[in-house]
Amino acid sequence: MISVSYAHRLLAIYSGCLTFIFLITVLCGFSEVKHMRSFDEITVHRINVVEPDGTIRMVLTNKDWAPGLYVKNKEFPHDTRQSAGLLLFDDEGTENGGLIYGLTKDQSGPQLGAMSISASTNTSRIRFSPSMQDRMAIKNTHR
Repeated sequence: MISVSYAHRLLAIYSGCLTFIFLITVLCGFSEVKHMRSFDEITVHRINVVEPDGTIRMVLTNKDWAPGLYVKNKEFPHDTRQSAGLLLFDDEGTENGGLIYGLTKDQSGPQLGAMSISASTNTSRIRFSPSMQDRMAIKNTHR
């Protein structure tokens, strides 16, 4: 027959082991597991690429989600930005160039298209007709 003190000791060891296993299970459940995800196709309105400290580096956006003007990682309203594009930012989070495309339309259809490639000191703009056959103007400006 098992003595009462031996049974209490066995029960204490058993409950200690279960408590230890429970704690390990809970702690492992909260550990961060990094997964690299792969997609064949994604649909988004806007993609912001940021540094680990939150500094914005690149924005890829459609027309409706276009950002305002960024200066030192703060966004300010930009009333005239009405086109989709790719915007690039410097180490401070200030807008420093990009590629945008726009096409104006009215009731009769597309009227005038424009594409702009810019960097901090140079901007090239191409304006074209909706049929894309006639280049209307090419403008290169240096700041």
